[in-house]
Amino acid sequence: MIETDVLQRRLLDYQKGSRAYFKHAAHGWSMAEAASDATISSNVVHILFKDVDSGEAIDFKLPLSKINSASDLPPPKNPDFMDHVDDLSLLSHLHEPAVFWGIKNRFLSKRIYTYSGMVLIAMNPFERVDIYTDEIMRKFGGKKRAEMTPHIYGIAEECYRAMLEGKNQSVVVSGESGAGKTQSTRYIMQYLAAVDSLTESESSNLRSETEEAVLASNPILESFGNAKTTRNDNSSRFGKFVQLFFSNPYSGKVHITGAKVQTYLLERSRLIYQPDTERNYHIFYQLCAAAPLAEKKMLGLTAWKNFAYLRQGNAGVIRNVNDVEEFRTTQEALSTAGVPVALQWEIFRICAALLHIGNIEIAPNRDAASCSEIDVALIKCTELLGINSSEFIQWITKKQNIIRGEKFVKNVKSEAAVAARDSVTKVIYTKLFDWLVKTINKNLMRESTDSQQFIGVLDIYGFEHFATNSFEQFCINYANEKLQQEFNAHVFRIEQEGYIQEGIQWTMIEFTDNKQCIELIEGKLGILALLDEESRLQNGTDANLVTKLNTHFATPSQKFYAKPRFGTTDFVVKHYAVSVQYASHNFIDKNKDSMSDELKQVLAKSTNPFLRELLADDQVSAIAAVPAGKVAGRASAKTPTLGSVFKASLQDLMATMRKTESHYIRCIKPNMAKEPFQFEGAMVLSQLQACGVLETIKISNAGYPNKLEYAIFATRYGLLVDALSRTTFDNKALAMKIVTSILTDPSKYQFGKTKVFLKNGQIAFFENRRKDRVRYLVVLTQKNFKRSIIQRNYERTKAATITIQAFVRSFLARKRRTEKKKVRSAIVIQSLWRANRAKATFAKQQSLIIRLQSAIRIQTARNARLSLPMRDSATSVSLENTLSTLAKTVVVQVDQIVALQSKVGSYESQISNWKGKYEAASSEIGVLKEEIVDLKAERDIYKEERDFFANTLSNCIQDGLLAPFGDFPFIPDTKEDSCTVARFSLPESKFKPEWTERRESILAHARVSFAPMPRGSELRDSLISSLKTQNEFLKSTVESLRSVQHRSSIYQVGIRSKSIYEEDDILAEAERERQKALLNRRITNRYSVMRRPPPVVKSTEDP
Repeated sequence: MIETDVLQRRLLDYQKGSRAYFKHAAHGWSMAEAASDATISSNVVHILFKDVDSGEAIDFKLPLSKINSASDLPPPKNPDFMDHVDDLSLLSHLHEPAVFWGIKNRFLSKRIYTYSGMVLIAMNPFERVDIYTDEIMRKFGGKKRAEMTPHIYGIAEECYRAMLEGKNQSVVVSGESGAGKTQSTRYIMQYLAAVDSLTESESSNLRSETEEAVLASNPILESFGNAKTTRNDNSSRFGKFVQLFFSNPYSGKVHITGAKVQTYLLERSRLIYQPDTERNYHIFYQLCAAAPLAEKKMLGLTAWKNFAYLRQGNAGVIRNVNDVEEFRTTQEALSTAGVPVALQWEIFRICAALLHIGNIEIAPNRDAASCSEIDVALIKCTELLGINSSEFIQWITKKQNIIRGEKFVKNVKSEAAVAARDSVTKVIYTKLFDWLVKTINKNLMRESTDSQQFIGVLDIYGFEHFATNSFEQFCINYANEKLQQEFNAHVFRIEQEGYIQEGIQWTMIEFTDNKQCIELIEGKLGILALLDEESRLQNGTDANLVTKLNTHFATPSQKFYAKPRFGTTDFVVKHYAVSVQYASHNFIDKNKDSMSDELKQVLAKSTNPFLRELLADDQVSAIAAVPAGKVAGRASAKTPTLGSVFKASLQDLMATMRKTESHYIRCIKPNMAKEPFQFEGAMVLSQLQACGVLETIKISNAGYPNKLEYAIFATRYGLLVDALSRTTFDNKALAMKIVTSILTDPSKYQFGKTKVFLKNGQIAFFENRRKDRVRYLVVLTQKNFKRSIIQRNYERTKAATITIQAFVRSFLARKRRTEKKKVRSAIVIQSLWRANRAKATFAKQQSLIIRLQSAIRIQTARNARLSLPMRDSATSVSLENTLSTLAKTVVVQVDQIVALQSKVGSYESQISNWKGKYEAASSEIGVLKEEIVDLKAERDIYKEERDFFANTLSNCIQDGLLAPFGDFPFIPDTKEDSCTVARFSLPESKFKPEWTERRESILAHARVSFAPMPRGSELRDSLISSLKTQNEFLKSTVESLRSVQHRSSIYQVGIRSKSIYEEDDILAEAERERQKALLNRRITNRYSVMRRPPPVVKSTEDP
């Protein structure tokens, strides 16, 4: 059970929002996101996940008692920046789903190559990609693998550079059918053939004949050794190891001097049987499609559908493949390999004969098989092979046994006869294939020896696991077990050497070794030994073989062998990739894989010299299958079995590879339908398990899988410490401080000479800390930035608000002022109107009262008069006169009041009239202000001209009036008698359009001539006097302008200060209009005044 504190730390990887992987039947591994934090309740770890793709909820629950290590928890996802990492060994969490998703992410982004430590994983894109051009080759020339993106050229370049240092190299290219092994091998050989000239401008045209011959070997081997399968249209049905020999690295330019090809386990059964949708070897279809008519007639060739060996799979034509063009390529490659055209047709003659052998009809006849001697196919095949047809038929349908020295011949059944017929095909084609390899080697080794430095390329079948697995799959998987053992040892060795070079304290890494599985297969009492023993017995059967295997290996101590649950003729071998159940049917026959001695003698007597040449060299590696009958006698014991031959060849191959530095390329087939860039997870995962990539992960995880150089580590994680440390420490010291300050467990890290070594998952831990630090810094930066933005906006808003408030307050103040002025004006008007109205009312009331008083008084007087005694008449008359006078006075005063009322109305109309005139005068005053500003500017211009004129005149006088006048409107001119004339001219740029008419008149009256004359002469004095007079005139003009400006200001002040109620307003207004017109006239003619000659009679008019 895992410790609680360790578990708590690991559960930090499963916080809400984190991601992890779960097994998926169709997709291999699916990704899910944690919907809640990991919790421990009732001794049960509970985490709720949600599938990223389907949205399905995944409720993970696991008791603490079942958690023995962190691997029992869902594998956590690596940081996002590692999703497309070039090298999967750099992943922090290095486990199967992380490798799987790393490859998936890169492949879906159309990056088909990925490194996994020393292994290059190559995904087959199933379409042409433009990454194999000469320009791409040049980019990889001279570069280290880490400097470039993952590519097969990087592996080839690494091999080439290591070979130049005197170390032999080997590249192992493996994968299942359709994964792209053949194409990858071709790319490696193309690069190695051109690598010596990559720095030159036209590398494609600089290959030697040997290099061309090396490349030409590929089409030959593909035509005779490749075929269409369900998984691949160009599947290699054999393994090959190509050694490319190079010239002395110290001799200057290095180039390929030769090559050597070794082949392994050609699939002979394909010659006689092909499953549905599959084909026989390409050469047969090319020959049927492209042979000329004459040769077709000679060889008896027709369409491929007419041959039993070609029509079983019903796939004679491959999409996008032209067999005619391919046949032409094959012939050209044979010519390049040194095979003459005549000999080429001998090869095709043998191939045609094999096709006719397949058409020989064998009829069953009770216990004996029979064949007609007039069979067309029999006649044609024996003719092409140059053998006796009767003898050939005899030993196909009969069998000879030797018992106690006596020979007995007996008939065989039709099944055995067919097997004997087919064995001839397999033996001859195997001999032909071996002869081609031998011929290619002879042609390629002409300039090299085995002692030279070489790079070997091994193109071998990958691990195979089908529904029914036979002897071929057993041999293939046995070879992969050997290669995996070598691969594990190589990875282990490289891992340990890396620790030693860096000075890391390490203990022996334990990893799953498949040595016991290999011993089970090839040991002294292993499966191959028991198979050979059963094959040499006259009565040996497949059932007896399985019985022996179960007796020897079906024990509790044997962990790599098992009996199947059902069936008694099968057995199970637990390989490193997966357990495979093998069907023992035909194991014995395929292991014997030989032809009867009688048929060998028939072929040996052939009249075809090329066939005799093929059969002369009876190599151990070229044994064909045997018929169903049994071979007895000592000859059988001397014949090596196919299993023993394959075992010996594998041992030789391993011995050769152990003398080299190995590089590995694992080819992966992404989908079964061969669709471009389509990813089938379950299929890819099974191939990753089979190719051994995941085994290297286990070895790496046992040590320190995360290794980073100090500079890289310090650069990425430097922000986890203070800024002072980043500036004062070097990379190594800084990296050490970062690690020791964050990791408290010393067993999780070690410091090497150039790298820091970390246990699995520590990079993700540092990434999480870095993410938190970056998030904090980002939030801090955002906070400060937002604060500055808000502060700046506040200042701007505050300033704008103050400005708006100032304008509003100013507007309101002006509005209030205007209102107050209107109120005051209204009050004044109202007071005047009320006063006038009060006066009128008072006058009216006064008049009425006076009249009333007068009437009352008259009546009173009359009454008094009547009541009083009569006075004298004189007094009465006097009173009457006084009363009449008073009445007249009242009438006069009433008339005056009426006159005053009319005068008040006239004054009110005058007030309204003068108010309008006042507003007009205010606008005119504004215009005059602007004109005064213009007059001031023109006065300054005039002052500058006056000063310039005075200076120029003074200089002219001092220099005898001979110097040029520059921009002044005096232009010097030369006339007769060497007399210099200064002609007065006004440039057009000095004038405004309205002054243009005035220009001619000014020039007509302003011509002044000067001549060089001695000082003191009368003419000279008169001219100077004239100039002085002009100068005085100019000064007076300036003074006039000043007085005009002064008077205009006085005029302006006078207008404002004068009362509008004076009696002479009309005269004053008329005077102002006259002064304004005079001022405008003066302004209009100011240039004429300035340019006009001094007047003879001084004007008395006020300027």
